[in-house]
Amino acid sequence: MSALPLFGTTGEIGAVLNGPDRRSPIVRALANDREVKPLDHLDNAVLARERIVILAQPRALGGAELVAFDAWVRRGGKAIILADPMLLWPIDLPLGDPRRAPSVTLLDPLLAHWGLALESPPPGGKPVRIASVGGRDVAVAGAGHWQSDTSACIIGDEGLVAECRIGRGRVILIADADLLDE
Repeated sequence: MSALPLFGTTGEIGAVLNGPDRRSPIVRALANDREVKPLDHLDNAVLARERIVILAQPRALGGAELVAFDAWVRRGGKAIILADPMLLWPIDLPLGDPRRAPSVTLLDPLLAHWGLALESPPPGGKPVRIASVGGRDVAVAGAGHWQSDTSACIIGDEGLVAECRIGRGRVILIADADLLDE
């Protein structure tokens, strides 16, 4: 689930249905090994069919969606969450367009419930920098860093990654959704 144009859905409907594969390179790469499908909402029925859910800078989720997602994770669900405190993703849509991804993560209620906070990058810092993630150098843009007040989460990789055990589930959180931009 993402408000980012990962599935090539910001164009006109005819171009989306009849044009070339406009999915992002990360979606095409993931689709080589597994079924990847966009989700437009989260509820118990949708989540029951999924083994892994990726939330990448999603739209604002309703209260019922947040409750369903939290319960699914606690029952043993696995998730990857890319939440950005300062999204720099280039997009040609005007401000206020509902197809535009939110410039900051809107998952704060869920994150706080899990004992996490996403801190913004320091003012005056470089918007794009190289960081070590999993032993590899990657470019991050406007990346934040995780803070946790619970032992259920381990923060690593310069604060960019948090790995949390939530109930019987596991969540990996990344403090930069711009990582998905080619």
